[in-house]
Amino acid sequence: MAEAVERTDELVREYLLFRGFTHTLRQLDAEIKADKEKGFRVDKIVDQLQQLMQVYDLAALRDYWSYLERRLFSRLEDIYRPTINKLKTSLFRFYLVYTIQTNRNDKAQEFFAKQATELQNQAEWKDWFVLPFLPSPDTNPTFATYFSRQWADTFIVSLHNFLSVLFQCMPVPVILNFDAECQRTNQVQEENEVLRQKLFALQAEIHRLKKEELQPEEGEALVQHRLPPYVSNMDRLGDSELAMVCSQRNTSLSQSPRVGFLSSLLPQSKKSPSRLSPAQGPSQAQSSAKKEPFGGQVSARPAFLTPAKRPLTADCTFRPCLFSP
Repeated sequence: MAEAVERTDELVREYLLFRGFTHTLRQLDAEIKADKEKGFRVDKIVDQLQQLMQVYDLAALRDYWSYLERRLFSRLEDIYRPTINKLKTSLFRFYLVYTIQTNRNDKAQEFFAKQATELQNQAEWKDWFVLPFLPSPDTNPTFATYFSRQWADTFIVSLHNFLSVLFQCMPVPVILNFDAECQRTNQVQEENEVLRQKLFALQAEIHRLKKEELQPEEGEALVQHRLPPYVSNMDRLGDSELAMVCSQRNTSLSQSPRVGFLSSLLPQSKKSPSRLSPAQGPSQAQSSAKKEPFGGQVSARPAFLTPAKRPLTADCTFRPCLFSP
């Protein structure tokens, strides 16, 4: 919290300077120097209390503690009131022990003279009024514990811890929460960056392991898909299949029925000549008669089919070249 307060003070100071509020800026600097809360820095508050004891300024010590009670401790619940009272009692006892250790009995007597009205009705202070008059209070069973170094250190640590917890739990203004949110955001971004780097490293490691696993599997796959030895003669099988197809086609062609060359030219059925209309003349009838060479009995063969010296006989037939229609 102390760091957030310090950064916020700098932001406010920068804003006042930007707006030209120089008088307000000077007043702010003066109040920051006289700040009794020390920017909520626990170590500085404890140091301030010790400095007031070292100079035997009892009035300033009482005022400073009263300010802490009014400014900070009053915000706490009533269940913490006994703890606050114990810390106040230990603080004043620590002051008395310091005056005795430094041979300032007059300061111890002054303390009881000023605090008698307040302390005389408290049971925990009943035996302490004789402290300035004891020749060796550090050896007295009642006060020996308070003169030990361990008790002084325990009191300082307890006061420090109490103030630290108080500052952490007290409500803060929005501007201080903004600074806390900025810090939290930066922290989350840093953590995300670290996790991202770890993720990239793990992905690279997984990729490497998968690659190592796939290499022996590829070798095994090649062995499993090895072809049998006879496949090396597949070109011969192709030639034999081609020869078989050709022979089957020749067989089918030889088994097809043979027809004469002239019969292939003749029509399959006779057509009866159509009756001429009266409009047709003799010339049309003659032309239609000429166009019917195959209508009845063939009287004579065409000249281009009959050789000059070897007439066709029944035993001699044409062997035309076979072709598929």
